[in-house]
Amino acid sequence: MLMRTDPFREIDRMTEQLFGSTARPAVMHLDAYRDGDYF
Repeated sequence: MLMRTDPFREIDRMTEQLFGSTARPAVMHLDAYRDGDYF
């Protein structure tokens, strides 16, 4: 049985997890605090 392999599949998966995709963009969490009118 011949199986097709994609050597870049794992790289594509990792890149999608880091940067997101057009359908599901990645969310970057950040810490913010308020000091009067400034964040």
